[in-house]
Parts: sequence; structure tokens; C-alpha cells
Amino acid sequence: NATVFKSRIINYSRNAERRFTFTLSVASDADLARARELALEVLNALPFVLPSPEAAAWVEEVADHWINMQFAGWINQETTDLVAARSEAIRLTLAAFDAAGLTAEPPAYRLITQSESSSAAPHDSPQTPDAPANPAAALPVAPQTERELTRIVAQERAELPSKDLLSVDAAEE
Repeated sequence: NATVFKSRIINYSRNAERRFTFTLSVASDADLARARELALEVLNALPFVLPSPEAAAWVEEVADHWINMQFAGWINQETTDLVAARSEAIRLTLAAFDAAGLTAEPPAYRLITQSESSSAAPHDSPQTPDAPANPAAALPVAPQTERELTRIVAQERAELPSKDLLSVDAAEE
């Protein structure tokens, strides 16, 4: 109880609107304006992303081999599952970046051992798999988890109405 009374409690379910964010890396030589524009196109085209507040994209960090960009979108959490919406946004934005050639390649290192012949030709750059075809439309993102939790809480409250301290009729101290 002390933790509850002394802590700051954030109620994410009070408002229907909720923001999700995620980070993706783009190549260090990528056109950042194009990456931002493309990500916003993807986010705004998702059926579950609200038009207001607007989706956002910005450069978060410049790293050694890539640039990290942060993305945000808003959903109505009464009709959309937050985790599923975030996952779909990441999947579709990453697919768009791959198709546009903006995705950062991981740094490649080659270890040369003494047993390797010095006359051997260096390997070409590693083969990359073909980019996937254009991604399908956004998958369903209904709030299954929240609905199930709401059902469980309602059931518990119905079984023990006298012990529900959040009830309007609850005893006061």
C-alpha cells in the first residue's frame, strides 16, 4: 500500500487516445527528409492511426553506422490494440524503408586468420536477400487484451461488490 500511496500513478486508460512510438535506423548516407516523409506517409495511411494529433517523425541519434529516427502515432485504444498497432506500424514502415533503399546495413567485419592465403581474393560484399514484395495492408489491431482484462475485472467486481474500493459506494476512511 505504501508504494501505491507514495508513487505517481499514470492511468493510460483514462483517455481514449494513446501515443505509440518506435525507433528505426536508416543508412548514414540516407536522405533524412525522404525517410521522414516516407514514414509519415506510411503512418498516416494506417487505418488505425488518428489524424489528430498528427503522426510525427524526427532524428533521434546519429550513431557510427546509421542514424536512428523516432516515429510516433496516435490511436484510439478503445478500438485498437496498442501493441498490435505499434507492431504493424514498425513492420510497414520498415518494409517501405527497405523498398526505398533507406535501411541501414549492419556493419560487416572480416577476420583474417594466419591460415588464410594472402593471395586469396577478398570476398565481395555480403549478399543481401531480396527485399520482400510490397507489404500487405495493415493487419487487424483490435484491442483483444484490453477487452479480456475489462471482462475479468468486471467479473471480479460482480463477485465481490463489497470489497471494491473503487466503487462509488465504497467505504471511506
